[in-house]
Amino acid sequence: MVPSFPEAARIPRVLHQAYWPAANLPKELAENVEWVRNSHPHWEHRFYDETAILNFVREHYGQRMVRYFERISPAYPVVKVDLFKYLLMYQAGGVYLDCKSRPTLPLDEVLGPDDRFILSHWRNGETEDFAGFGFHKELSHMPRGEYEQWHIVAAPGHPFLRAVIQRVLRNIDRYNPALNGAGQHGVLRLSGPIPYALAIEPLRARHPHRQISDATEIGLQYSIFGNPFTHRKQLGSHYSDRQDPIVEVGALTKASAPLIHAAKAVKKALRRARQTAKGAQPQKAETAEAA
Repeated sequence: MVPSFPEAARIPRVLHQAYWPAANLPKELAENVEWVRNSHPHWEHRFYDETAILNFVREHYGQRMVRYFERISPAYPVVKVDLFKYLLMYQAGGVYLDCKSRPTLPLDEVLGPDDRFILSHWRNGETEDFAGFGFHKELSHMPRGEYEQWHIVAAPGHPFLRAVIQRVLRNIDRYNPALNGAGQHGVLRLSGPIPYALAIEPLRARHPHRQISDATEIGLQYSIFGNPFTHRKQLGSHYSDRQDPIVEVGALTKASAPLIHAAKAVKKALRRARQTAKGAQPQKAETAEAA
């Protein structure tokens, strides 16, 4: 399903950005994409709309991989772009940036000749810009939480990305909205930073990479809108507000959803009752998460 591409020794001087559907690309983001293009005139810049995305996937991964994109709900283009950027960077390498992000330093000055993959966390300390971001119960073994994946800086064929792709495909195959959720929580667990971190962390000691404290160390800016939550207001509807399934599911899965929801509600009620009996404060379901 996932071919093995040869691991390259350098990061290509190519900037990648993508948006699905491109016809809905907001003016502010279109202007930022152009700004990114002009900021590095000596780098190749590639922008992918939905047609270019599917053509790339079909050419390098085959029709079976295209089927995964077809199974993802049209209401969740963010998941399609997540899967695409992992496939893209595994095959092509370079620097991928979300459309709301930009480099603030010349990339040639911050990327070294020996760099093969860049890993970074959020600035998520109590007094930092993204306080509380990136912490999830699934990543409790990672003291600083998730790895940022709004940027991916990688040489082609890096094993980290093959592992990420395999995990995301497995998540899609096993998706059950009653178990895995929808909206923001579902996306974070299905294709976002949680599977990204879970796939990479066990391999970290085995493959070349550079660990940096956060993206500002190499001059990458998360959002042109400043406040990390502002882009939701600026761009209108956001996937975090949705309750419908992320992936198409069969009749049996749909039928089992009410039973699973009921079982989870009972389990939650029992846990809260035990905590109350012990005089403990009920635990919060999640820590703060990235926008």
